[in-house]
Amino acid sequence: LGEVTHNIGDIVVEALGGGYGAVMEPRYFEVFVSEDGVSFDPAGKLACADEGTGSLYIKRLTLELDESASARFVKISVSCIGWFFTDEIEIIAYE
Repeated sequence: LGEVTHNIGDIVVEALGGGYGAVMEPRYFEVFVSEDGVSFDPAGKLACADEGTGSLYIKRLTLELDESASARFVKISVSCIGWFFTDEIEIIAYE
């Protein structure tokens, strides 16, 4: 993030899904945060469910953290079946 950011409350991942060409929403994604880039702490996990429409769609997957976090580095781990595509990841901090 360039510098330590406080009051991070939401992580948003825009992902393709639907099943066409084996492109699916993730089964879940986990977020880890760090101020030093070495030691990462778990911040939250979001379970997802692909709609299996057979055509592609874009979905905003929003993880609302249980408690706000401070971080300079954010790591996102994705568990998926098939291919995973994302075009945007947002780290949202509140004042």
